Amino acid sequence: EQYCITDGWMLQIHNNSLVIKRIESEQEVLDRETAFQKEVFETDPIDGEWAVDLRKKYFSGLKEKKKPIWMFMDRTDRADDNAEIFFKFMQKHDEVESVFVIDNNSKDYGRLSAIGKTVGLYSEEHYLTALLADYIVSSQCNGVVENPFWDKAEYFRDLYHKPKMVFLQHGVIKDDMSLTLNRYNTNFTGFITSTQGEYKSILEYPYFYSEKEVWCTGLPVFDELEDRAQKIILVMPTWRQELMQQKWNDEKNVMEWIPSMDIKSSSYYKHYYSLLHNQKLQGTCKRYGYKIAFKSHPLLESYISEIADDKNIEWWGKEKSYRDAFAEGSMMITDYSSVAFEFAYLRKPIVYYQFDKKAFFEKHTYRKGYFDYEKNGFGKVEYKEEKLIDDICNYIKTGCELTEKYKARIEYAYGAVENKACEQIYEMMRTGGSMSWSD
Repeated sequence: EQYCITDGWMLQIHNNSLVIKRIESEQEVLDRETAFQKEVFETDPIDGEWAVDLRKKYFSGLKEKKKPIWMFMDRTDRADDNAEIFFKFMQKHDEVESVFVIDNNSKDYGRLSAIGKTVGLYSEEHYLTALLADYIVSSQCNGVVENPFWDKAEYFRDLYHKPKMVFLQHGVIKDDMSLTLNRYNTNFTGFITSTQGEYKSILEYPYFYSEKEVWCTGLPVFDELEDRAQKIILVMPTWRQELMQQKWNDEKNVMEWIPSMDIKSSSYYKHYYSLLHNQKLQGTCKRYGYKIAFKSHPLLESYISEIADDKNIEWWGKEKSYRDAFAEGSMMITDYSSVAFEFAYLRKPIVYYQFDKKAFFEKHTYRKGYFDYEKNGFGKVEYKEEKLIDDICNYIKTGCELTEKYKARIEYAYGAVENKACEQIYEMMRTGGSMSWSD
């Protein structure tokens, strides 16, 4: 009795055939839904009762719905990303019901609730919002964003695909992510981009998106970036896939990344421990009044805090927002992380530390794309700690002033992108238009 309705047509199975027919009356739909609910309940009395009840509430909510619903998500347990910023912007547009979804045990839940309507992950309100939403807006594109039903998806497959998806992104794409982010895997209505190179790469690489879906607005976070440099050398690398593995957490009902080895014995940990504790670096920082701060990638944060076991090193954990980290840092040391794009947007110096370049692109989720760190990067690329330390110390001695060479690269990358990302994304969603780089 499973069926699907779209644009006035009903798709259903009959005598082992797929039947597509024009809907003649509301009663026809009601009869089909009644038959489906009966089958669901008879097939699975326990979960079926829950599924039938939720479907009834969905159809009731559809009739009572007075305005469009836009559902927002960052990570399931943490906000402080592009969806939160856009959610905050949307509070002045009450013609849309904006709803943020996050684990109600998250420290961010209270803050988000003070901004606007916030519901708990996997709550009934979350399920109904996911089904009733006109748009799902997220910095993430994992399965739970669109489909929170997991193994119960069969009961809602005709419904949960209906909202349009806007992918705000966590950062700027610089590598070839077309294996996972292609249209056949994602089917975004809006694919947010920020730089000239990124925009063109999404159209030219096999993502299978057109100018109608690729919107060059800049990231919402750009609207709130500010420079409040406090003589801090910010070390902010990305994670490494070979250090982690995915495992299902029955208690949280979610897939999690956990260590696949002793991370402290890894080359990754040893290289960054050595960098942070380098005597020449620490001595130069002390002489010129600088501090060293380390902010880990969220997937590794719970496992490497001991890396900052020195009074001269500050550990910036969950309590330090990305925006504050970008604002307070005077310069950034990163590796392959897209955070360099946000930091560069503030026209502050960056040095890339790529001691494991060959292994990274062989083992990590990234594939080399349009962005060449040597030709397009916003700072020097170093492979040895000694050379990296020399670069950092030279920047410190000049007050971390960005050189003209890298300033020009930044200007070329961002072109005409301004601090109006949220406004432009809102207009694109409201009008369903397209935006090319030339716009």
